[in-house]
Amino acid sequence: MSRKIIFLIFISIYSCIAAQTYEFDYYVRTKIENTGNKAWSTQDNMINSKNLSYIAKVHNAHHKGFLEVEVLDYDQKVIHFFEIENTDDFSDSKNFKYSYSAHLEVSDKSIKEMSSSVYKQKDSEGSAELKKVFIEKFKKDTSKNPEFTISADLQKVDGDLRPYALAMMTNSLMKYLKIEISEMGFISNAEIKYNKKTTVLYHSEILAKENIKLYVDPKEIKLPEKDPKSQEERLNEIVEDIKRNNK
Repeated sequence: MSRKIIFLIFISIYSCIAAQTYEFDYYVRTKIENTGNKAWSTQDNMINSKNLSYIAKVHNAHHKGFLEVEVLDYDQKVIHFFEIENTDDFSDSKNFKYSYSAHLEVSDKSIKEMSSSVYKQKDSEGSAELKKVFIEKFKKDTSKNPEFTISADLQKVDGDLRPYALAMMTNSLMKYLKIEISEMGFISNAEIKYNKKTTVLYHSEILAKENIKLYVDPKEIKLPEKDPKSQEERLNEIVEDIKRNNK
């Protein structure tokens, strides 16, 4: 095989990996409250109901006059940042301007823990359009006792968006969450009681259902050359520095 052909194959493979179009069909607003420490947060996110391997977080930078959209791609382990003027039409994909990218760090330990866990749902009452459900989280598929139970309102939508709510409530990543049975649904309200003092309250609403596409041109990607060191590597370096300083 000639060098020219090898070069062309390499360029083709690189383009497939680097070039990416992110599609979103749900724009949701989520509020989470922890009754134990009185902390709460509100987030605006965009989701692709058919592909949960990425998510877009929308941040409002009022003082700068624009919205910043942060696309987290768990497959490519990269974050892409876009900007859109406050006065521009949010539903028009052409108004989003790519800014820069960064490496997305997820430890192997965290991925293993999330991937080994399993969620099992039990229906309680309601109709096909809206019903009350209980979702139990098990450390692994063979575990007999759940770590906790989520009480939730599940409304019918075009895709299975339950992993989004579970990820928000448990500080996990949608891509790695495993639910025993697939079901078209969106969790609008939920509650987790960890103990007598700590309860996590969850509320989410669909602000818009429309098709938004964000495109990253491989020629424009601004990404640091080296991957960041893992948390374990940083911790080991700190421990080594302490040992050297104490000698």
